Amino acid sequence: MAKRRAKGEGGIFQRANGLWVGTVELGYKDGKRQTKTITSMDYKTLVEKHRTLTRAIEDGLMPVTDKTTLDAWLTRWLDEIISREVKPGTLKTYRTVVTNQIVPHLGTKKLNKLQPADIRAMTVNIVQKDGKSTGTSLQAYRVLSKSLVDAMREGLIRDNPCDRVKPPRVVRADRGSHDLEQVKNAFAHLLECNDPMLSRWAMSWMTGARQAECLGLEWDRVSFDTDTIDISWSLQWLPLKDRYRRQPTELYPKELFAVDPGFDFRPIWRTACLVPPKTARSTRVVPMIPPLRAVMLARWEMAGQPTSGLVWTRDGGKPYRKIDDSNEWHAMLARAGVPDLTLHSARHTVATLLQAGGVEEQVRMALMGHSSVAAHRGYAHVDQALSRQALGTLDQLMG
Repeated sequence: MAKRRAKGEGGIFQRANGLWVGTVELGYKDGKRQTKTITSMDYKTLVEKHRTLTRAIEDGLMPVTDKTTLDAWLTRWLDEIISREVKPGTLKTYRTVVTNQIVPHLGTKKLNKLQPADIRAMTVNIVQKDGKSTGTSLQAYRVLSKSLVDAMREGLIRDNPCDRVKPPRVVRADRGSHDLEQVKNAFAHLLECNDPMLSRWAMSWMTGARQAECLGLEWDRVSFDTDTIDISWSLQWLPLKDRYRRQPTELYPKELFAVDPGFDFRPIWRTACLVPPKTARSTRVVPMIPPLRAVMLARWEMAGQPTSGLVWTRDGGKPYRKIDDSNEWHAMLARAGVPDLTLHSARHTVATLLQAGGVEEQVRMALMGHSSVAAHRGYAHVDQALSRQALGTLDQLMG
């Protein structure tokens, strides 16, 4: 007579139709016993499946069913796991990558059946079939790999198939930058027509600050006594919890936003919020060189010398959306007869001009809030005198 299995080991039996059935207990969840069932018409195959499953549980790997798709896992990963670890802007990017790149190519694949060949095919098809950039392909690879690392931690898979696939190579297209004469021509046009956004474009071209950092700048962080600008917040539009999206109000309390409870932010108008800059290194104080100080002071006086509030607003004090800010940038370049480049190119312009002016790398990187090889070698702080001297190079170049 066959030995009876111990409680919790599961069991194996044969149905009347000859099908062998095995069960393994997974423990309890919400007070209910969880089991996993496996089947085979061959007894030896069933026994091997049973042993493999039992071993996986003993190793701490909770099995997934053969019906669990990558799409289902990614949905859970975005909603329950990674949403607690990254900033809202990063989470939004992950959702976009998952929706537009990963799921269309791999969404129906079973999570525990995903192979390196599937991942390689995805990275190739994103470029060749979808017409996207190699950078987009690499981004999809990285997001997928990160989600699979978490699937391993959850005990859903034994290894990450992305580890057996080389990351796709990226062919970087030069975004370009404006040269010195083009910047001068743009400023000449802005001055001639007394453009009210002169200070906005001067901020980009004379500090290299990111768009969100400029749009999130408040007057109480602009000091005309020390001629400095404190870049410690940036503007971002954060999502609301589903049940509050159809209840528009001028200022939502923090608890209504769909962000991790530990995320630091300040609501300022509807879903527009001030959040910490991109990285810890992005938080910095930059000097105002004389031309920038002059146009910032003029805007401050024209605004009635405010002590708080955003520096650049639209429609009676409302924050700028990135698209509106970018549209005004492109319109300005067209009026000035300057080549049309993205607003982000202003950062490239500043970096290029500082490099041409002989400013050392660690000073350039600290001014723009970037990491660099030089920074990793121990340059953790740049004296304000060096920063002011570096930006003074722009003043001299621009005349």
